[in-house]
Amino acid sequence: MKRFLVVTVLAALVAGCPKTDTGVTTATPIPTPAAVEKGKGRVESSTVPGETMMKAANGWHGVYKNLIGVIHAPEDQVEWTQFSEFGWKDTLPYKEYGAQPAGWWVYVAPYWFIWDTRDGQKELGGSGSLVSSDGQTPAAGGRNGFIDPSTIPGRVAFRAALGKTDAQYTNMLAVIQDPDDEKEFTKFSEFGWQPTKSYKTYGQAPAGYWVYVAPYWVIWNLKDRKPGP
Repeated sequence: MKRFLVVTVLAALVAGCPKTDTGVTTATPIPTPAAVEKGKGRVESSTVPGETMMKAANGWHGVYKNLIGVIHAPEDQVEWTQFSEFGWKDTLPYKEYGAQPAGWWVYVAPYWFIWDTRDGQKELGGSGSLVSSDGQTPAAGGRNGFIDPSTIPGRVAFRAALGKTDAQYTNMLAVIQDPDDEKEFTKFSEFGWQPTKSYKTYGQAPAGYWVYVAPYWVIWNLKDRKPGP
């Protein structure tokens, strides 16, 4: 009888004691992170697939040349389908992507391409001055007017990118060769942001920040990483 009572008491004590931690824990599931969406907005043309670029350059309504901007906007495919030619647009802010240069807009999902010429024409009003029939801009030194930005001397591009007050200009849109303007603007001048306009007899220039480094006007899209008004 005593032995039975002892066993019963021990059993009750054991049942009332906290359980020993075995060291084994149940893992909490880690939530799967949401897919990271590819960055939208202005992108470098070098990041665009070649076949996409080719499609954008050869449209139903003409041949586009002299690419001046690319916008990654996959959401626009719902409205514009896989391929759309939107025509000429003056400079304008596009969504939250900032100010865009004037040009011919072509959508090849998921990108908008902004071109300077369509069949050699700068705008709906007619052919841009000093743009050859194939839509190509000449190299620096060849003649006054719009020239290929990649052909200006490196020192000129570097000087034009650095303003007098430590401002920094980026995203070059266009270059105009005009040695006569040195008489009015000196060898270096910051003319500020200018809207889309026809400049002298050279045709339509995109909106942007104008910087003169004789004998060139360099038009920039951004000043201190900010677009114009």
